[in-house]
Amino acid sequence: MSEQFKPLSAQIADKMIAALKAGNSIFQKPMKPDGKAALAMPYNPTTGINYTGPAALVLLMKGNEDPRWMSYKQASFNKTPVEKEEKGTLIQFFATNELRQKVGSDHQPEVSSGGKPVMERVELEQPTLKDAWLFNAAQLRNMPELNSKNEALPEPLERAKAIIDATGASLVYSQSDTFYNPESGNISVKDYHDEFEYFSKVMEQMPRWAAANKDVYFDLPPIGDDDEWSRRELRANIAAVFISSELNLGMEHDVSNDLADAWVRILTEHPSELFNAADDAQVVVDYLVGFEQKIEIKEEVSQELPLPSFGKGDVIGYNNTLYEVEKVLANKSLKLIDQSTGAKLKVAPTDGLYASLLNVRQNSQEAAYDYNQDAAAGIEMAGDNGQSQTYSRKR
Repeated sequence: MSEQFKPLSAQIADKMIAALKAGNSIFQKPMKPDGKAALAMPYNPTTGINYTGPAALVLLMKGNEDPRWMSYKQASFNKTPVEKEEKGTLIQFFATNELRQKVGSDHQPEVSSGGKPVMERVELEQPTLKDAWLFNAAQLRNMPELNSKNEALPEPLERAKAIIDATGASLVYSQSDTFYNPESGNISVKDYHDEFEYFSKVMEQMPRWAAANKDVYFDLPPIGDDDEWSRRELRANIAAVFISSELNLGMEHDVSNDLADAWVRILTEHPSELFNAADDAQVVVDYLVGFEQKIEIKEEVSQELPLPSFGKGDVIGYNNTLYEVEKVLANKSLKLIDQSTGAKLKVAPTDGLYASLLNVRQNSQEAAYDYNQDAAAGIEMAGDNGQSQTYSRKR
């Protein structure tokens, strides 16, 4: 199958396989000399919102120094237009609404007095997977100098310590190494003389601790019994990269050759596993970063985007599952229906799944806005494979 006809998940899996074989994957990049993270979490500077899950993975794998990414339309509105000949990076998201031409009472498409289509936003019956093309700040003209998005937050070590303390994770002394013990539920920590190394090593194990929590734990779909540990390690390592990038806390991400080889084999046989792992890793990250509730990120959200919320009947696509909101309780907890199985579950605002669904809803609203604005303009852009992508106005 040619590259241009492969699903995005397969294209990114191929790139990850090549990077693992070359020893320069996101798991194998050394931290910066000053102890900062090798990569910064990608975010949209017009909204201050991080990209998450598979989208974050795609953008991190690009390896850009500048973590700011925007759509073509946003870049134009921001007066930082895309440079000529620059190619966009493709991500995908679940859209819950789309922009359509309004139809009047006579069932005819409405147009303004100037002859332009009158558009309206329409809620979709089911979330729909859509493409979006993003451009890095380095591809834009007139971009201001990069300032830390988290400059209002405490230092990385303070944030790491706050998260670890807030979780209540049990840390016990180890004479050998630092690791998560699934039998005891403890994180064994060796004696470090350096505070940075201590918190970096412990934070690297926190995704493994969190993944065992009843609010986060996920059952892996069957691939092979012998691969379960390798697949869980893939999720833990992606989560560690996300957390390292979010906190700007350097981590070594020790990945053995045997583990890298196992990932290469799994992704070769099952390319979709990489995006599934990134989805699961995001659940873990949302759970851990959720312990920073008292820390306020001083970043304004675009006034053009509605704040995300849940309503009865909402259907949210997450991790290959569609969840329908059956009821929103007084304490903002949700009663959900898993549409694939019919199973019902209750999710509290403190649960990892709740945060993940909120992120999906927030990011899908943001991305849908970008997509629909670009669609209305009929803008032509080029993707990573050099193929042109034209967003045509929907009628």
